[in-house]
Amino acid sequence: MSNKITMQPKIGMSFIGPRPLTILTTIDSKENVTSMTAALTMPASINPPLLILGISPQRQTMKNIVKNGEIVLNIPSYSIAKQAWIVGMNLPNGIKLDVAGLTTTPSIEIKPPIINECYINYECEVVNLQQPGDQMIITVKPIVMHIDLTLKNMIQEKQGKKSNSLFDNYKDIRKKMKHIYFAGFSGEPLGMDIGLLEEKDKRVGGVPPFNQSKKWFGEATGRGILSPSESETLKQLCQQWKKHQNPEENKDIRKKLIVEFKNFFNNLKIT
Repeated sequence: MSNKITMQPKIGMSFIGPRPLTILTTIDSKENVTSMTAALTMPASINPPLLILGISPQRQTMKNIVKNGEIVLNIPSYSIAKQAWIVGMNLPNGIKLDVAGLTTTPSIEIKPPIINECYINYECEVVNLQQPGDQMIITVKPIVMHIDLTLKNMIQEKQGKKSNSLFDNYKDIRKKMKHIYFAGFSGEPLGMDIGLLEEKDKRVGGVPPFNQSKKWFGEATGRGILSPSESETLKQLCQQWKKHQNPEENKDIRKKLIVEFKNFFNNLKIT
């Protein structure tokens, strides 16, 4: 007799993993750099090299991809886990990287920039779009890869040593670079934990008001993390920025918005 039970497949989707975290960068119609974290990414082909991403069709990133057909996949390490956590917040378009304190460099072949603090960056062209479910499935082709010199030197050192398998060559490299993973949701409020897969005490998240929904202003105010006046200031700045989102014409509003959010996250105790 079987000791198994049946359940709805969608309930168990989170068991499929681990899901490495990436930061995606695209460009919108007003030259803002749109960024988001994503955990639905995987290699789909070695020759030619292809990657698959899963992104909600409602995301600004998805709208940029449809219009421009270009995207950069930036691979962060645990050293910038807190910054990646901030990029995962529901913040206004075009300011996330500035709020998180991440910097960029122009790409070589495409318009979206690479993130300097990430140890690997893939400049990609979109080759296929499908929507079989609630996520858009995007197939992209990396055309340029940027790699941190530290990682490059480690790879070159390994290539000079004999090994029984490719996995033996690179498994300790992956461990040393400390790639961060999506580690689940922490409950109250709905918070996304990210961190090291093998070390549960090294995760970022789980502290109010990290909420994927648009209600987190109210939740932060209700918990005393934001004062009513601070919440109102942020709301007004967000509304003013959302009307135009032009980084040149509205640079003063953009600057104020970045400063206010930076102060907020600096005062927030992120575990």
